[in-house]
Amino acid sequence: MNDNKLIAEFMDANPFREGDDVQSYEMYGILECIEDGLNEQHFFLPEEMLFHESWDWLMPVVIKCFDADTPIALQHKLNDALLETNINTLYASVLEVAEYTSRRTEYLNVTNRES
Repeated sequence: MNDNKLIAEFMDANPFREGDDVQSYEMYGILECIEDGLNEQHFFLPEEMLFHESWDWLMPVVIKCFDADTPIALQHKLNDALLETNINTLYASVLEVAEYTSRRTEYLNVTNRES
């Protein structure tokens, strides 16, 4: 699930290569619901991530969305989605912020290389 990969990268999760084309992300230390324990999973493949179905996973992302340099229009969408209390709507809004941030970072990296 590429959307969860995008969110993991937005959250600055550490990537871990598990094979030639398999990459997981360390979510321990990023999400409070991931605890330190003997049987606790710390690394997740994008398809194992629960951003789209768990408030415990999604809310730290929402907080970062408001902390990031997010345009006012996207902040309003996040606010509206929060008021609606629909996880699907909020997940979609979070994805918009993560996509915006990814595109902005990519643009800045290209611009800095050309300077």
